[in-house]
Amino acid sequence: MNEKIGYPQFVDKRNIDILLNEENDLRYYIKIPINYNEAVPIKKVLVILKNPSKAKVNHEEFLYESDKTLNRVISYFYKNHYTEVVIVNLFARYFTESDRLNDYITEEDKIVGELNDVYINDFILSNIFERIVVGWGGYPKNSKKEMKNLYKKE
Repeated sequence: MNEKIGYPQFVDKRNIDILLNEENDLRYYIKIPINYNEAVPIKKVLVILKNPSKAKVNHEEFLYESDKTLNRVISYFYKNHYTEVVIVNLFARYFTESDRLNDYITEEDKIVGELNDVYINDFILSNIFERIVVGWGGYPKNSKKEMKNLYKKE
């Protein structure tokens, strides 16, 4: 079953900023603005996760698709009065099941993304975030040695 998940009501969907590659199979970042019924100070958070699952945005087609992980992260920071959640990933390739990352292990640009580390570094060094949070669990199921080495890469 391929159930579509929307964004929570407090997300300003029309102002979500997302950067994908030309093939739309890598997501370099997604910036999610949060609306409040009252004025709150600007407070941004950078969240680094493992890989994107389903969340996509196409403003021209009015497509605003989220996923369970993204909604949990957004809801947590909404409750803590953040005004923008920026999400990047260790691996830019879209996969709902992270064990599929193993299929691309010998092609680092196809799993990590050619520009992924550049965007992550730029965000970290930008000094605009109140907080930087990392969380990605363990290796994907049935990980090969090469996959584990990517996690250790300097």
